[in-house]
Amino acid sequence: MPSSFLDVVVISLQSAHKRRQFITSMMENTSLSWRFLDAHRSLENTALQYDAASAVRTSGAVFSQTHLGNYSSHFTAIQSFLEGTAEYLLVLEDDVLLDVSFPFEDFAAHCGKLGMDYVRLFGRYAAPARKIGFYKDRNMVRYQTSPLGCQAYLLTRRGAERMAQELRQVRDFIDIALDRFWETQLPLYGIFPYPVIERYTPTQIPVASIGSGISLKDKCCWYALKMVEKARKILGDYGLLTADRRIRSNSGLFSQIH
Repeated sequence: MPSSFLDVVVISLQSAHKRRQFITSMMENTSLSWRFLDAHRSLENTALQYDAASAVRTSGAVFSQTHLGNYSSHFTAIQSFLEGTAEYLLVLEDDVLLDVSFPFEDFAAHCGKLGMDYVRLFGRYAAPARKIGFYKDRNMVRYQTSPLGCQAYLLTRRGAERMAQELRQVRDFIDIALDRFWETQLPLYGIFPYPVIERYTPTQIPVASIGSGISLKDKCCWYALKMVEKARKILGDYGLLTADRRIRSNSGLFSQIH
């Protein structure tokens, strides 16, 4: 297992030769110690528990084998990190562009010092967020809701342990499951501008059709649960305001790169 300070895992299908070539070429321009994790095509990790009926009522959608494989892959990346000795985990998918000059190890240490155990390095949407300070010339934020996508994120060892504990029951898509801060007790942090972006390339994981193809009973359960979760999310957000002030007072000021 990797014993470096930062364990970098790139989730990629073993058959995705062009994507792997691109990633390899890009990562050669960094000093990072990294490895591929062969992506799963179904729920291959035996530590995971999945009840299709329960998942439909929680997520509002029917899970495909591709979605289950994606969940299984990310959970396995976290699990394998915990079997090693590295202090931080950086998870990437194989459809990203990396700012190869970004100091990922220094940034990981900075986040660890501030108690930021889960930090998104990419988001698909501009979700509402609270500004909590700077990392050099970039804004640090805490998201109030999920920006979706799980192409790139950072976990401390404590954060990974919490995720490994909370994600065993498959109830929602992996990016949403990771971001349920009111359940995981891991505030949803991010940095902007992102040091990682998604490439303009065909997706291997189609977006599920939320709210369609499910029974009226399941749809009613889903709507009711959404209302409860919305309330819990709002309460969780306000409960983190004190932590926001602490981080804001310790994260430092804007510092231009020279």
